[in-house]
Amino acid sequence: MYDELFENPAVVALYRAGPYAKSREQFLKKAQANGYSPRTLMRMSWALLIVAEIVRDAGGSITPERLRSALYRRVKSKWAGHAPSRHTIKLILYAGVPWLRSLGGLIVKPNGLRDLRRNCSLSTTTAASNGAFPR
Repeated sequence: MYDELFENPAVVALYRAGPYAKSREQFLKKAQANGYSPRTLMRMSWALLIVAEIVRDAGGSITPERLRSALYRRVKSKWAGHAPSRHTIKLILYAGVPWLRSLGGLIVKPNGLRDLRRNCSLSTTTAASNGAFPR
């Protein structure tokens, strides 16, 4: 899958060497089968790699609040000294949350779907999906 998306062998190796590589690749193949464009799949690859690293560092599962907080710490802004944009965080969560749910790595408390939707700016469908891809 990564060979189809990226031409640079070093980039392909980076994505293959990251945590949860098989699961991320299966998720991307499913997205491709659902009609997502190569450009969107490239963005999703980037987002899933970031989320996978955060989840690995958290021990294999994470709450939405901790994920969001970790994203703000880990993702670099275009402007030095600034937090990443809300749009960037939302883009990462758009791919990362359904993938985590399909992996069983998202810890959702009671009222968690409502909180996830509100705190992460996700639709009800996206927040409640179990690995499904919103369109």
